[in-house]
Amino acid sequence: MLNNTTLVGRLTKDPQLFESANGSRYARFTLACSRVNGDTDFIPVTAFNVIAENLCQYKGKGDLICVTGRLKSSSWTDAAGQKHFILDAIAENIQYLDSRSKTQASQENHPIAKTEGAPARTGSSPVLEDLDEDLPF
Repeated sequence: MLNNTTLVGRLTKDPQLFESANGSRYARFTLACSRVNGDTDFIPVTAFNVIAENLCQYKGKGDLICVTGRLKSSSWTDAAGQKHFILDAIAENIQYLDSRSKTQASQENHPIAKTEGAPARTGSSPVLEDLDEDLPF
């Protein structure tokens, strides 16, 4: 059996570092992951030790990260006797992809200028459109 997950998304708030009773450090945070249809999933993630410490030191709200790890299910019963279930991602590796502040600063410093009379961009390259005609499928 294989329990492996990869999530790419933005931090919904600054991650916070906690210390357990046995002295190990961990960070809990939520990752906002967009779907192809435009919906967004908010995934709870837990990171431990140096991964958690580095995340808290270098990343904050809005930063884009890639988390690889595993899923862990938990359950508990509340005071009213209602049973609750939760599915967490446990981070085994985190890659820092981009920071929102850096992306915004880049867009502000290098805005795309639209000149009058220039054709509107359609998002595809004319060179690539020409190639499509030559493809057999």
